[in-house]
Amino acid sequence: MDEEKKKVDEAWKEHAEKEKQEGKGNPAGSDSEKGLPQDADFGFFVTSLAIQASIALGTTPNPINNQKEET
Repeated sequence: MDEEKKKVDEAWKEHAEKEKQEGKGNPAGSDSEKGLPQDADFGFFVTSLAIQASIALGTTPNPINNQKEET
C-alpha cells in the first residue's frame, strides 16, 4: 500500500509524549501519591483481600461512601 494512501491517526503519539513530560516530575507516578507500594508482594495481596472481606461483611465502612454495608 502506498504511503500516501495510508491515513494514520498520530494524535496518540502527541498525547503519550505529553504524558511522559508531565510524569518526569514524579517518576513513581500516581501510585506513590496514593501510598501504594511500588512492588506488590504477598503481604500486600493478603492485606487487600482482608480489607475487601471486612468491607463486604460490614465490619469496616466502605471508603467510598463511609457507610457499613453487607453485600
